[in-house]
Amino acid sequence: MSQLNVVMTAALVGPAYLAFLWLAGSTVGDYWTKGIACRWERASSALLSGLLAHALVASVLLAFAPAWTGASLWLLLAGCLVSWRWRRPTLRPLLVPLLLITGYSIACYLLLLSFHFGPARGNNVFWSIYNLTNITPGDSPQAALQAQYLLLGSKLTGVSEFALFDRPFLSGILTAGTLPAFGIMFEPAFYDYTDLLAFAYADLWITINVIAVLPLLSIIARFSSGRSAFIISLLLLASPFLVFNSIGLWPKLAALAIMCFACTQALRDNWLTAAFLSGAAFFMHGSFLWPHIAFCGVIFFYLVVEGIKRSPNSWPQAASVLATCVAMPALWFAAEHLSGGATPLRTYYLYNVPVAYGLHHGADEIAREFYSSTNSTNLMNLPWMNMIKGLLPIETLDLILNYRLSNEATGWRSLGETLFRTQFMRAWFALGLIGGVITWRGLFSADSSRWLPRLALIAFFILPLIPGLGLYRRDDHFLLPIMMFAVVPVLISFCIGMQTIRAGTQTIVAVLMLSEFLMVYYWRYPPGRYGGEFHAYYIAASSAIAAVAASCIVWPRMRWLPLPGMLRREP
Repeated sequence: MSQLNVVMTAALVGPAYLAFLWLAGSTVGDYWTKGIACRWERASSALLSGLLAHALVASVLLAFAPAWTGASLWLLLAGCLVSWRWRRPTLRPLLVPLLLITGYSIACYLLLLSFHFGPARGNNVFWSIYNLTNITPGDSPQAALQAQYLLLGSKLTGVSEFALFDRPFLSGILTAGTLPAFGIMFEPAFYDYTDLLAFAYADLWITINVIAVLPLLSIIARFSSGRSAFIISLLLLASPFLVFNSIGLWPKLAALAIMCFACTQALRDNWLTAAFLSGAAFFMHGSFLWPHIAFCGVIFFYLVVEGIKRSPNSWPQAASVLATCVAMPALWFAAEHLSGGATPLRTYYLYNVPVAYGLHHGADEIAREFYSSTNSTNLMNLPWMNMIKGLLPIETLDLILNYRLSNEATGWRSLGETLFRTQFMRAWFALGLIGGVITWRGLFSADSSRWLPRLALIAFFILPLIPGLGLYRRDDHFLLPIMMFAVVPVLISFCIGMQTIRAGTQTIVAVLMLSEFLMVYYWRYPPGRYGGEFHAYYIAASSAIAAVAASCIVWPRMRWLPLPGMLRREP
C-alpha cells in the first residue's frame, strides 16, 4: 500500500468513529441529554455518552473475550439499531456540531500530515508529533501501548520498560475496542507499529480529543454573546493550545470534555451522575484526580449547606456523592495494588527522576537520593514558588530580564519560542500572552463575582493546587500540560474580559492574538530551506488557518461559520 493510500485510509477511521458515537450517543444517552437547550452542550453530551457506552462494552469483552474486543463497536451499534424503534432519537439538531468537529478534526489531521512530510519529519509519526507539539513520543502513543498490552499481554516482546498501571487506561480500552473493529490489528512487537496503525491511531485520537471543542464552545455561548462570542470561538479554534493538544494524541482533552459533561449534569442537579462522570475523567487521564476530588468536594459542600438550610433530601445525595468521589479512584488504586504493577511515573512526580529510573530502583533508594540533594527550606518554599510561576508568564519575563547586548541576536524565532513556552507551560496563558492579559482583566471584572465563575475557579484552579503543591516535589510542576482542567475557569474569565472591551478594540486584540498564534506555529517549523526536500505544506496550512480566522473577524460578511454568536437560533 502506497503512503498516500495509507494516510487516506487512516483518515477514514476518525470520522467513521465520530458518526458511530453520534448514533450510539443519541440512543443510549437520551436520558443524559434531555432538557439541554444549548446545541453545543447537547451534542457533546450525546457523543460522550456514546464514548462511555463503548468503553463499557469494550471493557466487558476485554475481561472475558479479549480476542473479540473489536466487536464491541458493532455490538453496541446493533443494540442501538434494535432499540431505534422504541427510542426514536433526534439526530438533526446535532448535525451542525457534528459536521463542525468532523471538519476540525480533518484539519488537524491534515496539519499533522503537512508537518510530518516536511523536513521536520521524525523517525515515525510520534516523533513528528513531538517536533510539532512538544508532547513526547512516550506520551502521544500511550493509549496504543495500553491497548496493545491489554490485547496481547504475555505474547508481547520488548515490553520491559512499560508499566500498565502507571496511568489509568480508559483510553487504552477505547483504542483496543476501535482499531481492531476496522481491521487494524496490533502485532506482538511492542511499540513497533505499521504506518497504517500509527496513522489510524493518530486520526482516531485527534477526533476523540476534538470532541472537547463542543463543551468549550458551550462555555463561550454561556459567558459571551453576539460578535464577541463569535470572535472568541474563532480564537479558540485557531489557538495552538487546542490544535497542538488535539494533535498530541494524549487523552487529556478527552478527559476535559468528560469533566465538562460532569459540570453540565451538576448544573441540572444530577449530582450522582456528575460525580460518576468526574471519576470517569480520572480514568481517562490520571491528572484529573485532583479536579475530581475538588469538583465532588464542591458538590458535597453545596448539598450539606442545602441540607442544613431547607432540604433534608440533600443529606442522602451528599453521602452518595462522597461515596462515589472516594470509590472511583479507590477502585483504581486497589486494582493497582492487587496487580503488583510498577508505577514509575509516581516517582517522577514525587522525586523528580526519569520515569524509566523508577522501573529499576526502589522507592526507598530514590527517596534517600532525593532528600540528600535538597534541604528543608527549599522543600517548604517549593509550593509557593510553583504557584507564583504558574500564574506569571515566566518565559516572557525571562526573555526580558536576561536581555543583554552581548547575547545572540534576538529575532522573531526567539520571540516565537518564548510565546510557545509561555502558552505551553502556564495555565493562565493557555490562549497566549495577550489572551492571558485579557483573562486577568476578566478575572477582576464585576461579572466574575457571579457564583458560576467563582465555583469554576475554585473547583478547577484553586482547590487542585492544594494537594498538587503539597505532594509533587518537582520544580515548576503545575504547568498547563498537567492542569488541563484549568482551561475551564481561564476560558470563562477570557470571555468575561473580552465582553468588557469595545467592538473595535476586540477586533484589534483578536488580530494581535492571531499574529501571536501564527508566530508560535511558524517557530515550530525548522528554519532554513532544504534543497530538493523542502515542502512548505505546514507553513501554507497554518497561514490559511490564520487568514480564514482573521477574515471572519475583520469583515462581518465573512462570518459564515456555525459558531456561537452567528447561529440564528442560538439558545
